[in-house]
Amino acid sequence: MALPPGTEDRAWRAFADVCTAQSEDQFRERLFRSPVLLRHDVVQWLVDRLGPEDPDGMIPYLQVINTIRTTMRPVDYPLGTGPVELIWHRLENGEISHEQANVAARELPVTESVMGMYLSRLYFSLGQDGLRWRPTRTRGLILLAAVEACSRKDEGPIRRARLLGVTRWTHFLLMQVPEVRMLELGDTAGRAGLADAQQDGDPEKIRHISYELAALWGDPYVANRSAINYQFAEDAWRRRGQHELGEAEGAQPSAWAMPRPEDALATSLGYWRTARAATPTDPTVLIGLAEAGCTLSGLTGGELGADIISAVKEGVELTAGPDVDLVLRNRFLVLAANEL
Repeated sequence: MALPPGTEDRAWRAFADVCTAQSEDQFRERLFRSPVLLRHDVVQWLVDRLGPEDPDGMIPYLQVINTIRTTMRPVDYPLGTGPVELIWHRLENGEISHEQANVAARELPVTESVMGMYLSRLYFSLGQDGLRWRPTRTRGLILLAAVEACSRKDEGPIRRARLLGVTRWTHFLLMQVPEVRMLELGDTAGRAGLADAQQDGDPEKIRHISYELAALWGDPYVANRSAINYQFAEDAWRRRGQHELGEAEGAQPSAWAMPRPEDALATSLGYWRTARAATPTDPTVLIGLAEAGCTLSGLTGGELGADIISAVKEGVELTAGPDVDLVLRNRFLVLAANEL
């Protein structure tokens, strides 16, 4: 198995450095500084290079790396010293410009480090690190530049992490600031992920990505809103788009001209229906469908669809047991009392 010459050189130097670690902490710090070593093809290349003789006794180190690679969950992947995080930190510390950061993200020493577990953790961090909207958006765009420049971006694990990650990242951003570009990015990624899941015929994957798409289109229009404050919250959200995009960046009004609530919720409802068709008895899907349908009905004055009514009734039944999520059950009971 061959790797690009530059990757071979960097991977071998990184592996040799890991093998000289004097402690477990040092071993892990050096390993996660070079996530290229966690790629399955790089591990196989190292196996071939070392051969069965292994005169320098390096195979045990490779076995540890492979165990970490195959057993670690993305949520447990330690960030901070990898090539993408270093670009983020250098930009935020004023060491490089945005243009330089985007160029650096597309270079081979970064793109060769892209692999599914690392990518999943990076995207997960964008909604978990307590960052404000603008730094989260900037970090995500730099990460997107690295992934788009990666020649392996459509390999299975990377593709899944990329499509789901972009959908969730843009959802997080849209909850704070309306931006058409982010909605389009998230929807394009999510629909590609849904097409993959449907091609695989996997109901759980279909439910998962449909759920994310429904949230992408619906949550920015319904979260933390009620019938009493709906229009006030809607106007305030759109003003944030004008402030962050128009006043701060000089963008035209089209940049934050998001769809009308009625249109966005109708799209969200379609994805909830896809999720329900895949997993008909999932209460988290039923509540999403029911709340989106009830909100849309309230905005348009239209009648509740039969599938919305059945979602509420089935949700009440499914959450009636002794070991249920009481908050979820209460949401169903409120809808049943107010809407049916």
